[in-house]
Amino acid sequence: MQSSCSCTWAKSNDEFVGTVIAPKQKIDFPLFIHTGTLQDKANGKITITYKFQSDDSKLAGEQKFALAVNGTILPDYRIEPQNIRLGDVIALESRTAKATFRIVPVQLQSLEILKIKPSSPLLTTKILSSGQAGYEIEIQFDGSPLAVSENFSGSLIIETNSKKVPLGMVSVDAVYYAPVNISETEIIIPSDTEGQVKKTVRITSRVPLQIISTGSSADSLIQTAFDADAKSTEHSVTFSIEPCREAEIQETFNLKLLLFPKVGESISITCPVSVYRFYKGAKL
Repeated sequence: MQSSCSCTWAKSNDEFVGTVIAPKQKIDFPLFIHTGTLQDKANGKITITYKFQSDDSKLAGEQKFALAVNGTILPDYRIEPQNIRLGDVIALESRTAKATFRIVPVQLQSLEILKIKPSSPLLTTKILSSGQAGYEIEIQFDGSPLAVSENFSGSLIIETNSKKVPLGMVSVDAVYYAPVNISETEIIIPSDTEGQVKKTVRITSRVPLQIISTGSSADSLIQTAFDADAKSTEHSVTFSIEPCREAEIQETFNLKLLLFPKVGESISITCPVSVYRFYKGAKL
């Protein structure tokens, strides 16, 4: 016997394996389905493989049939909606996005929320209202800690006083667009590399930007080159890294960028890029 998912099973499958059923004989075959956090319909399937004993070669051998398990769920409570799509979160406009959802009692009239646990520190919640009609909850996504763009996918685990479904879940999705995207934030040159090395870091943005400075000093073994006059959505910074002189090279360059949004004043941001070049004679 094989289940279509972990939520559907037959009671003690081992009891039935090897059972011989005589013609016209009937046996009880208890099936179960676990509703979990489902709120409307529950569906599953049990596939049974059996061997038909017959002198007819067309009937003899292994055959299969499937038992469908379907049910209508009467939940203790209902979460509306269970899937929250926050859409695009564009950092240059706002680094946060909000939405609300409701938890409404159905079979359990005295519904109580005990705890709400977000899967990510980027998500926070606040209960806006509560009462006999249920709960209204606000969820906020804050992409401020993110340095690069990201397709975010998270969830909320909601602990309630329901004995049937003590834990409910809400999924949360968002597409976060950072102010700028940098192709590399770390440049690493191994010790067996000879001579001067040049590496190019590409910078892109949804709005025009200008590179103000990179923090490079004249006496550094690492020099940078870029177009300081260009205002574009795409830029590049070339790092020229000289060979080590009796020690490894380790520097962090703070790229100062000036962004020009369509509305409002220009925005200044700093993006660090670290450069490491290992020294061949270094002792490990």
